[in-house]
Amino acid sequence: MQELVSKKYKEKITALHKQRKWGGNVSRKIPDRIKKYMTLSRTKSILDYGAGYGAFKQAMLGKYDIHEYEPGIIGKDEDPPICDVTVCFDVLEHVEPGKIDNVLKHMYDKTRYWALVNICTIPAGQHFPDGQNLHLLVRESNWWLEKLKYDWEMFNIKDSGKHLEVLLIKK
Repeated sequence: MQELVSKKYKEKITALHKQRKWGGNVSRKIPDRIKKYMTLSRTKSILDYGAGYGAFKQAMLGKYDIHEYEPGIIGKDEDPPICDVTVCFDVLEHVEPGKIDNVLKHMYDKTRYWALVNICTIPAGQHFPDGQNLHLLVRESNWWLEKLKYDWEMFNIKDSGKHLEVLLIKK
């Protein structure tokens, strides 16, 4: 597994996770949409990439085989299994700029069929104790779309100006 997070940044996010529950908001519409896509694609397993404290898994009500990967939480920071589907909500903007290609390749390699990603394209309203913004990788939607072209077909691109959501299908 390529380096996905530096030791220094891992310590920083682990400490922040210990202080408070960081991340975990899931729109009520997301589980319904994922269930629909899962039914249409006849898929059964999901990797929640950047799972936080498991709000997505809880919202899915135990209907699928869900695996969680979260580098800032001990116990969820191990290399996850390959799953049919990957969901990645408000995570990629937290990746260290020098690690984004490794993270995108890792996410691709852990996805069997398709992924749904949502990326925030503006600075976070919160900061680390040292003053650094929680969003390390604030880029415009077009930059992200170029990055996501790895080996994906892109569908249902939604750009609100603050968030980019894309359904990615493996070629």
